[in-house]
Amino acid sequence: MGNSKNPKAIPPLLRVLNDKESLIRAHAVWALGELSGPEIIPVIRKKLNNENEDIVLTELERVVARFA
Repeated sequence: MGNSKNPKAIPPLLRVLNDKESLIRAHAVWALGELSGPEIIPVIRKKLNNENEDIVLTELERVVARFA
């Protein structure tokens, strides 16, 4: 979805940020980073506070750094 450059993909991606599978969450974060701008940072920071899987944390930190 991130490669689509279609902002209509953002709402479905936001919904899967809490998926039980860490790989799905990580891919959703990556795609949000590709489709969004700095406006996504509050969502990403909130997710950073509640995430414990390294694969997802890596993507979350990458998105934050991208817009820092």
